[in-house]
Amino acid sequence: MKNIFEHIKNIVKHKKDDANQNSTDAKANKIRINDIIGGKILVHDFILSQLPLIILFVVFSICMIANRYYIESTSKEISKLKNDIEELKIRRIKYECDYMNVIKISEIAKELGPFGIRQSTDRPLKVKIEKE
Repeated sequence: MKNIFEHIKNIVKHKKDDANQNSTDAKANKIRINDIIGGKILVHDFILSQLPLIILFVVFSICMIANRYYIESTSKEISKLKNDIEELKIRRIKYECDYMNVIKISEIAKELGPFGIRQSTDRPLKVKIEKE
């Protein structure tokens, strides 16, 4: 009977020791502000177990930032090219108007007037050739 009581006492003692050990482990596992400031958080068990996930988030964040930068630079380039296209359209219309003014018969006559060439006022004649 004594042996049974000693065995029960040992079991209770081990349970208390395990409980004390777990409470000290729980205290050691808590993350405090001093751990964050001091850098001990980087070697904390929870952080080390989640390290692959943290690295994945960092890589995705870098990819998202790079993609956003590329989109903004492409958007700026597209905007610049649209403005250039509008300017070129305006120049084309201007040149077409200038060309239409230049090819008018009256404008041609004005340009050739100083050389003695003038616009004909007579009707065109039909030339007939008689066959023998």
